[in-house]
Amino acid sequence: ILKISDFGIAGVEDTDVTEPMSNHRAVLAEHGRKAGSFVGTVMYMSPERISGGEYGYNSDVWSLGLSLLTVALGEMPLQMENRYWKLRERLTKGAPPGLPERDARWSKEFRDFISQMLTKDAAERPAADQLLFHPFLAEAKKQYERGHGPEVDDPGSIF
Repeated sequence: ILKISDFGIAGVEDTDVTEPMSNHRAVLAEHGRKAGSFVGTVMYMSPERISGGEYGYNSDVWSLGLSLLTVALGEMPLQMENRYWKLRERLTKGAPPGLPERDARWSKEFRDFISQMLTKDAAERPAADQLLFHPFLAEAKKQYERGHGPEVDDPGSIF
C-alpha cells in the first residue's frame, strides 16, 4: 500500500487526528488557515496554486489525482512547457488532464475518480474524506479485505 501524506498544506493542528476530515477543515476555516506560499513541484500544482492564489486541502486532492493519473499512464500527463506561464495558462484555461477517451484499459469508476480529483474549480473538487466513499475505492477496499488484488501484466491496467 502506498501512502502519500502531503503535497504542501500539512501543518500542526490542535485537533485529534482520529476526527473526520470535516472537523479539521472547520478548524482551518475557524483560524483562517489557508496556505499562500509558492513552493512545490510546478507540474503537480493545482490551478489555484499555480495561479498564486490561496489553496487548501483540496489542492492536495488535485496533486494526488495527477499522481494517480501519472501512474496509470506510465508518464507525466502534463509535459513541461518551455515556460512556466504556458503551463499556468494550460492549467487555468485549458481542459484538465485526464485519461484518453477511447482507451478501454481503465474502469469507468477509475475514470470518474480521476475526473473528480482533477476538477479545475477548487470549490467543486471533492474533499479527501468524500473520495473515500467513491465506488472506485469501495471496490479496491473489497479486494484488499479479501486479501488480494487483481493479477496484472500492465501496472496501469489495475485502475
